[in-house]
Amino acid sequence: APEGAIQQAELLAADAFTGDRERFRTFFLANGSTAGVLAAVMAAAASSATSDAAVGISKRKKVILLPRNVHQSAIHGLVLSGLAPYFLCPEYCPRTGLVHGVRAETVERALLEIRTRSDLELVAVFLVSPTYYGVASNISTIADLVHAELNTPLIVDEAHGAHLYFAAASSVEADFPQAAVACGADVIVQSTHKTIGSLTQSGMLHVSRSSRVGERAVARALQLVQSSSPSYLLLASLDAARAKMAAFGSTALSDALRLADEARRELDRVPGIVVLKPTSEFPAMDRTRVTLLLDGLAIDGYEFDELLIERGVYAELPSARSILFIITDGNSRADIELLISSVAEVAAAHKAVHIAEASADDLQAESDDYLLTTSEFAMTPRDAFLAPSRAVLLAKSVGCVSASTVCPYPPGIPTLL
Repeated sequence: APEGAIQQAELLAADAFTGDRERFRTFFLANGSTAGVLAAVMAAAASSATSDAAVGISKRKKVILLPRNVHQSAIHGLVLSGLAPYFLCPEYCPRTGLVHGVRAETVERALLEIRTRSDLELVAVFLVSPTYYGVASNISTIADLVHAELNTPLIVDEAHGAHLYFAAASSVEADFPQAAVACGADVIVQSTHKTIGSLTQSGMLHVSRSSRVGERAVARALQLVQSSSPSYLLLASLDAARAKMAAFGSTALSDALRLADEARRELDRVPGIVVLKPTSEFPAMDRTRVTLLLDGLAIDGYEFDELLIERGVYAELPSARSILFIITDGNSRADIELLISSVAEVAAAHKAVHIAEASADDLQAESDDYLLTTSEFAMTPRDAFLAPSRAVLLAKSVGCVSASTVCPYPPGIPTLL
């Protein structure tokens, strides 16, 4: 266990990011939120095994409920833990091509399905909230559903939401996402470097001291996936980020939101551009994530990105039909003005000949069969990873079992399992 300055820094981080070191223990991550996700999944599996030994539960397939749009680290966690995935279908918007959060009704239906299966044992539920695009699931409602299921633990990958906790102390409106620590989640993994300014590869994991996933199990799992000689530069940057947010977090978030709201308002007026907004399905959205939908343009997001780079504007994530920007308190009004003018200039030069008007219904997420909705697989990710394998051409792979993931990065979501 950490001692001295590191221990004190983690205790201060628990106060700053959860509000109560007595209720949550915070671990510094020197191998990014990837290490936190791996450790959370393995700790859930280990805690389940301990419970099985205590009560003599029969051998059933241990599954973890998780959305298909998880980061590849969650799949790697299944390889290390031996757990089998039971996939949830997140909401999908055909018009934009974006995958959003998971509805509470979807989780409830999956829990019922698992409850009727005598061959399955649910070890944990794993969610991604907010998504890369800032869309948040209803963590409070889902946590109540999950905990009612034999106190099953809820793990939240909040890699893109380390700043959300500080909204409670600012003047942020009610439609801004709540932090998972305030919504009943048991384990929360955050990429502190993504939004708060610690060095790349640093993050935090917060675990509830009353959770079925014990802090001891998390500590043991972290020993497997982190160096025994962590970089003190990374640890110090986490402490510096904590100090900044503890002192100025609510002000920093309010400043970022003012800039983001200005950008969203002006960019939404650019012909051919539509800014992604909250919907009735997912009313909570992190507005510091500014996503531009490009249906009204004659170029795709990748071309749009290249043209913006020529003007000194760098996006977070371009895709075929959209482009994402992240606004933080590190941005200035000059940055926002350059973003707005550059987007307007590029859009004006590449208007589509025929622009289809997008209605609110067009931009509403919906469940669809675009994703794999069955959870029956040839073998577990662990068995597939450890099995003998060979490289084959894609055209000759029909009928084969994938031994690894195929994963574009960013955003790090496996296309093929």
